[in-house]
Amino acid sequence: HAIVTITNTIFQNHGTTRSPKQLPNAVSTGTGFIGMWGKGGALHIRGNSQIIIKNTKVVFTNNILTAPPKSALGQADKRQYFGGSIFMMDSSIVIDNSELIIEKSSSTYMGGGMYMLGGSMTLQNHAKVHITKNNAYSMGGGMMIDTIESQKNVVISIDSQSSFELDENSCTFGSGMYIVGLSYIGP
Repeated sequence: HAIVTITNTIFQNHGTTRSPKQLPNAVSTGTGFIGMWGKGGALHIRGNSQIIIKNTKVVFTNNILTAPPKSALGQADKRQYFGGSIFMMDSSIVIDNSELIIEKSSSTYMGGGMYMLGGSMTLQNHAKVHITKNNAYSMGGGMMIDTIESQKNVVISIDSQSSFELDENSCTFGSGMYIVGLSYIGP
């Protein structure tokens, strides 16, 4: 279980095809690789961890999560690469009086900008999330929401003073957002 507060940060130009294995309950940056599956080109959050972004601006830009050639790992598969900039599993992110921008990032499979596997996102006190100009090969150009694997809901809460924007993202299915699984509660 980790709680991390992020302020005045730019996560830029992370390119991930292979990195060390993640701990079961961890927050890490610039790794994005578990075994032979890539998860989170710039930020990987899992195991009931919490990210708090308060009174600041955080930008994820030009992050690339790409499958290595099959020869590199023997069984590399582009279908196992999730979240060009951010991968979240059963964790939460709180954006409080802040701006979070996820832009110009890509994944060779799902969630060009962000991939949520269970967990929650809360926008409060004039928070703004802008997910723009991201690309995924298959599903969720801007954002992919999945509740099948974790068997837990994804909840996105936005108060009346905050905003959540998806624009100019691209992929085969769900250019802005693709949702699959048990239930999604949000805008």
